[in-house]
Amino acid sequence: MALKEQTAEEQTKLKAGQIRFYDNYLPSLKAGPYSVSVEQSLEGDGVDPVTFKRQQELIVSGPRFVLPAQEIHSVFPSPGIQAHYEGVLPQVIFRKRNLPWERKVYDKGNMHSTPWMALLLLEEDEILTDNATADNQLRTKSVSRKSEALFESGTLPSNYLPPQMSASPETDEPNCYTIDLDKQTFLQLAPQLDELPYLSHVREVNTDGKEFLGMHADGWFAVMLGNRLPKTPPEVAVGSQAALEGQSFARNIVHLVSLEGFAGYLAKKPEGVYRQNLSNATYEYVRLASLASWEFYAKPPVESFEKIMDQLGTEMLRVSDIGAIQNVGVKTALEGGYVPLQYHTRIGEQTMAWYRGPLLPQIEPRKGVEDDTFFSAEAALIFDKNNGLFDASYATAWQIGRLLALSDAHFADSLLNWKRNATRKINEFLERQKLQAVDTDLAGENPFDPESIKKLLDPDFAINTFFEGFLGQVQQAEEKFDRNLRPDAQVVEELKDFPGIISEESYQELFTLGKELQQALVDELLSD
Repeated sequence: MALKEQTAEEQTKLKAGQIRFYDNYLPSLKAGPYSVSVEQSLEGDGVDPVTFKRQQELIVSGPRFVLPAQEIHSVFPSPGIQAHYEGVLPQVIFRKRNLPWERKVYDKGNMHSTPWMALLLLEEDEILTDNATADNQLRTKSVSRKSEALFESGTLPSNYLPPQMSASPETDEPNCYTIDLDKQTFLQLAPQLDELPYLSHVREVNTDGKEFLGMHADGWFAVMLGNRLPKTPPEVAVGSQAALEGQSFARNIVHLVSLEGFAGYLAKKPEGVYRQNLSNATYEYVRLASLASWEFYAKPPVESFEKIMDQLGTEMLRVSDIGAIQNVGVKTALEGGYVPLQYHTRIGEQTMAWYRGPLLPQIEPRKGVEDDTFFSAEAALIFDKNNGLFDASYATAWQIGRLLALSDAHFADSLLNWKRNATRKINEFLERQKLQAVDTDLAGENPFDPESIKKLLDPDFAINTFFEGFLGQVQQAEEKFDRNLRPDAQVVEELKDFPGIISEESYQELFTLGKELQQALVDELLSD
């Protein structure tokens, strides 16, 4: 759908993770010169009619030959990167949603929704250069020139432009970057007029939980796509000599160019003066204003993903030279992808623990972990009673996940708000539980019964994930405190949540003093 300028109240509200596409975003006035005329006639008895006229010239400004760097949100492929890009179209994303439609690509006909710019993917030898401009040339072969050079004799579009599209020293940028192309190369690579609307669109994105990338994003972006696939070297096989030696990459150059004044040349069948200019030897080449440019390198295409995975070796996931190891347990662990690492417990003891990454050299069922939910890294430790060693793999993954989460400002803020809301709901639940005695519907029911809890909770709070976790905590409370477990049994039960922090003997000694577990731990850790 097409979209015109809206007020903040008219803009749609998307939920987190949603995206909406629009054909374009048309400004109320396109950039360029305008003239406003006002005429008023006065008549009266005995007075000759008088007419007053006033004309005011004004200019709607906007980028024309130079595009400020801050207008570009991102480009793809990234500048200078080396990767596999067969079958991928380059693209540029603008922070200003109406930028591709700010100017007129042509002054005649109904072409308001046609972008005035295009993304050209070029090879090195397709851009014309000369030694005279070598000092003013960028790596992408664009040349720094005066803006008037865009219209110098011998180039297209030359000076054949409608008056309102001609260069204006008062408003246009004095200098710009340009590229020169052969006329036939330009006609072969540049998109035709009826293709341009399909190479641009607008995206409305909910930016909650996304990186701001150093800006205050409102969720609206304009996107321009190229119409040509990258050049790639010949295909190589995985493990071949060519792949090992690193076959040379193919260099691709992308230019965001202005098409203002080129509409007549981009028609399916250029007519009139445009057709004459294309066949006229006077015009040797086409000169375009380069608004932005970058380069990337395409790697040779490789074999299919299925073939790569079939040929993938797992020996890199194992410790080498384990044949001479005599201990069966150690040998089994090393063959399973484990490595021994130094481990420091929270109370300062130094020992050794097993660790492995998320990839295994063999298929192995999970062992030693009964629950997927952990409330601390220590709870994810697996203790091998036979060897007296910890498996810290899951605990390490838990800690890394927490650090990554806390480093994300959006996630941390959302988590804090969720915790506040959960605390408020729990307090509300406890207050309602106090009133349970006067509630005829709930009187006499078991307070730990799931159905009773559902009746006490608000509907918007009784979501599956939290509700199940809450019932689990209630069940533990019922088992530990309502059944009056013996101290020894309670010690064993609670120490499962704190492996490696305090020994059973130390806890038993503190427990005899009548202190709670949390207070006992604080006293132990802060004592001299």
